[in-house]
Amino acid sequence: MSKNKVKQSGTGTSSQMESKHTKQDLDGIALNMAGYMNSNYFHVHRGASQLSQQLCVVFGNDGYSTDERAKLEAQAVKDWAEGADCLCSDIQIEPNGITWAVAVVGDHDIAEALKAITWDVWLEQSQKRVSGRQS
Repeated sequence: MSKNKVKQSGTGTSSQMESKHTKQDLDGIALNMAGYMNSNYFHVHRGASQLSQQLCVVFGNDGYSTDERAKLEAQAVKDWAEGADCLCSDIQIEPNGITWAVAVVGDHDIAEALKAITWDVWLEQSQKRVSGRQS
């Protein structure tokens, strides 16, 4: 094999090189998952699900339309994903305005990192609320 035909590894992220998803696909996945998590897993306050090796959906069942903490955690997930050069959906909210979701294509096993972000932001904002400070 000639030198020019060898695939370079380590250039760009796997999400850039291998993703077959479009942003529109990811928006649809996130919206569907927001509805699914609201209907079937409302007792789970927030989390992330690794749907495939590179596709993860992060969600919160925490009153997106009425609670600033939920908006901040969802935005933190989106900001992290974009900062890590991952392809991601917009924040999608199910019709009741309670559950949000963001679909992210990135390197494998990003679910735990994204789940940690949701909890960190939520707990930080909750502590500020308790101590009388707003974000």
